[in-house]
Amino acid sequence: MRNHVALWGGVSAFFATLLGLGIIDLANTSDRYQLLNGVFVGLITGGAVFAKQKWDDAKKGRVSAGSIVVTESDEKDIFTLELDKAPEDLKDKEEVVFKVHRV
Repeated sequence: MRNHVALWGGVSAFFATLLGLGIIDLANTSDRYQLLNGVFVGLITGGAVFAKQKWDDAKKGRVSAGSIVVTESDEKDIFTLELDKAPEDLKDKEEVVFKVHRV
């Protein structure tokens, strides 16, 4: 399942770490050791945030279940639920996620 919250959390943590370490300094690019060190720490921090979000989703039983297709017309909108799994596989889940597709 694509987890955009985990991805954006990891990317945000990476850049926040870089900014926190002060390595994004466009005026001084001569300190390569500090730059590499900051990138390394940022990757570890971003990866940890990403893994934590994915682990929380797995603990909560959150699973991608399919999509909601919205067909727009002049008179009314029609909503169709398309499941990727059998409904019986979803009955014990605490949360399911549906992606919305507009036609």
